[in-house]
Amino acid sequence: MELFFQFVSQEWYWFGLLSLLATVLMLHERRKAGPQVSPAQLSMLINNEDALVLDVRADKEFRKGHVVGAMNVPYNQLNDRIDQLDKYKGRPVVLVCKMGSTTGSVAKRLRERGFEKVYRLNGGMMEWSASQMPVVKS
Repeated sequence: MELFFQFVSQEWYWFGLLSLLATVLMLHERRKAGPQVSPAQLSMLINNEDALVLDVRADKEFRKGHVVGAMNVPYNQLNDRIDQLDKYKGRPVVLVCKMGSTTGSVAKRLRERGFEKVYRLNGGMMEWSASQMPVVKS
């Protein structure tokens, strides 16, 4: 660890430039993936705009607990089953995963297919459960 700090102090210019580029890349990727919604906002989207909740976790995780009315299309099956989602293009689609980290690439794919209202649940099912929102087990 000492060597790391020594490197940073001696090469601060390059380290700062690398940090800046990494930050810009992360922000750019987040923007392309679409906006995030809180559990309360998701609840409002479901109630007011008939949003589709698309859970991209594995089937085993989905059965342990999911948002009421959620559709499960596991991430690794998305390419094979994406045609099933076309009938929901006019509705808001909220993507859910375990912690909110894997939905970005799914959001990009849906936007490429013409979905306009694609959101990601901030914090995923962990945040949903921590907010004490209703969970269905199947």
